[in-house]
Amino acid sequence: MPFAADSCKSLDQLSLTIPVAGHPVSPAHPLSGCPVPSVPPAAEPVPHLQTPNSEPQTMARECPQSSKPPSGSKSGLRNTTSCLHVSDSKTVGSHLHPKQQRINRRRATNGWIPIGAASEKAVYVVNEPEPAVRKSYQAVERDGEIIRVRDTVLLKSGPRKKSMPYVAKISALWEDPKTGELMMSLLWYYRPEHTQGGRNSSMHQNEIFASRHQDENSVACIEEKCYVLTFAEYCRFCALAKRRVEGIPGKKTVMVPPSEEYSTPAHRKVPEDTDPELVFLCRHVYDFRHGRILKNPQ
Repeated sequence: MPFAADSCKSLDQLSLTIPVAGHPVSPAHPLSGCPVPSVPPAAEPVPHLQTPNSEPQTMARECPQSSKPPSGSKSGLRNTTSCLHVSDSKTVGSHLHPKQQRINRRRATNGWIPIGAASEKAVYVVNEPEPAVRKSYQAVERDGEIIRVRDTVLLKSGPRKKSMPYVAKISALWEDPKTGELMMSLLWYYRPEHTQGGRNSSMHQNEIFASRHQDENSVACIEEKCYVLTFAEYCRFCALAKRRVEGIPGKKTVMVPPSEEYSTPAHRKVPEDTDPELVFLCRHVYDFRHGRILKNPQ
């Protein structure tokens, strides 16, 4: 799991804003029934949030900084574990027939293949003092599912089915020049169970924390796409999910079309039929170096 590493860079070097919750603009008018998005004093519990699920999910405590890090992680302070994928350079070596190389490479990435034209870009690489230039792609695809740079994904955390997958935001997709393996640079989100203080009653069941913790990992460990929302966005998602379950028709209102410059890209909007377990709330940042939650990060 996350690991305090001196090699970690700041988000500014990746031109990314701290994902204190997914993406852009929150609704102009909060939905009725949603709590006021204010941060209470440390001793005061966070207001209860609406949830799309009637029963909280019981989750086992499994810390990413334990001896079982995210599979395929390359971070300097982690003990690497296998991710049920082939990463041996011999497997994709040049001595194989080109067709066999392509087959083995696809197996090594668990079916994920790059799409679009490749370009040379500077990306975060573990143990490199500065961003390194790599052959990069904007997206990968498997069985019709497309994962793009800046999307959030669930990553396999261990061989057990009950193991909670890790949540990360992809900052780059690139090819390892030594092995040909398809890799990704990422920023970790922390579940409450993975923080130093652990989960407490003030935290929402689907709440996670953004961090400045960078890492790299094989795309083979991607389980599926997920969504990380701001407080207002999550309230709206819960309200709409409840409305659909109860069969309440939506009200049609005339609105000014949103500006293309500020609106959320279509591929990052949460589809109506999305499993609520794939939608997370993010309000705060976790300082993984000092083990504390920053409620008002500067």
